[in-house]
Formats: sequence, structure tokens, C-alpha cells
Amino acid sequence: MIKRIIRGAKDHPGTGVLILCVLGGLALGFDKSSTLEGALLGGLVMLIFAGLPWLVGAYENGDN
Repeated sequence: MIKRIIRGAKDHPGTGVLILCVLGGLALGFDKSSTLEGALLGGLVMLIFAGLPWLVGAYENGDN
């Protein structure tokens, strides 16, 4: 399953969007709390919410 996700991640069109979402979460978390912990929490939340659909898409791409 992991090999299939890695194969699908190579051509996944949403990788840039995922990176931008995580960076946005980091920026917003830092903006609201002005601490590194707040920034990391914001990035983690965005990684969870944007990363799970990205993983499903990478898995689906992996069978091609």
C-alpha cells in the first residue's frame, strides 16, 4: 500500500496545493499565537485535513 502511494505521489496534481495549505496553516497559527507551538499546531491541523484527501488521491493514482 505504501509503495502504491509513493508511486501515485510522483504525479499527483494536488501536491502543490497540499504544500500551500500546510504553509498557510503555519502562517495563520503563528499569526494568531505568535509562538512556534501555535505555528506547528496550525500546520499540523492543515496537514491532517488536506493530507488525508491527498493520500487517497495518491493511492488512486498509484494503480496507473
